Amino acid sequence: MMSELDLSEFDVEIDRTGTQCMKWDIPTLPTSVVPFSLADMDFKSPLAIQEALKQKIDHGIFGYPNLLADEEKLQSVVVSWCQKRYNFPIASTETPASFFNRCYFSHGVVHAMYIIVSTFSEPGDGVLIQPPIYYHFFKSIKENGREIVESPLVYKQGSDTEELGSYCIDFEDLEKKLCDPKVKLMLFCSPHNPVGRVWTSDEIQRVCELCEKHNVLLISDEIHSDLLYPPYSHTSCARYSPNNTITLISPSKAFNLSGLMSSLVIFPSIPLCQKYQHTIKIWGL
Repeated sequence: MMSELDLSEFDVEIDRTGTQCMKWDIPTLPTSVVPFSLADMDFKSPLAIQEALKQKIDHGIFGYPNLLADEEKLQSVVVSWCQKRYNFPIASTETPASFFNRCYFSHGVVHAMYIIVSTFSEPGDGVLIQPPIYYHFFKSIKENGREIVESPLVYKQGSDTEELGSYCIDFEDLEKKLCDPKVKLMLFCSPHNPVGRVWTSDEIQRVCELCEKHNVLLISDEIHSDLLYPPYSHTSCARYSPNNTITLISPSKAFNLSGLMSSLVIFPSIPLCQKYQHTIKIWGL
């Protein structure tokens, strides 16, 4: 229970200036300004993570890593977390080798998104997004020479009993855009950044169904899925569309690990993962 946790560290102010911090070490930033420029917390990462990193540092050798050296343990951790936290469908009969043959560790969700757009679409193809949206959604499409197709979220005012309204998906407009044959990909943000919506299971299922109906590959950025308050819970798109969803997850936002540049891309099949890896080899990454 939340009441049983030690929350005292959240009251500790930490000065991050002078630490090569992207958020705070800005020469033009006035001292009176508190930057809200990116999702980067000013709390320390959990003690367990700090201790694990210290063990690596104390070892003193920082050579090339083999992330799959203990494949079964790694699969157990990933599978347990995804199933417990995201309702993610992973077959209990899937072997470590087959599971990780359709997964790829990336330097970050944004990094993976650019590669995915390049790999699974061609110049001039349409890629659908739902603004207002994180700016890299726009850039990953534009920098790859693809066409940005927008299906904007709709803001609905709150009722007399609700102080705040919320953003909703315009499903009529979404299907209209998805049925255009030039649209090959949809970049979906769940939970949504920046509007903060935790999409309901019904909303997620409908998005998945529309993408499958119109043969549009769904790319689901689920990096904020661990930052939810009760009674909300996250359901991965792959639960409803396991054969048409590429899922992007990372511990960076919830555990303040952005500087470690780590994320996981989960593909619906080994061939799609191999196609992604081919692009990485061509780019020399």
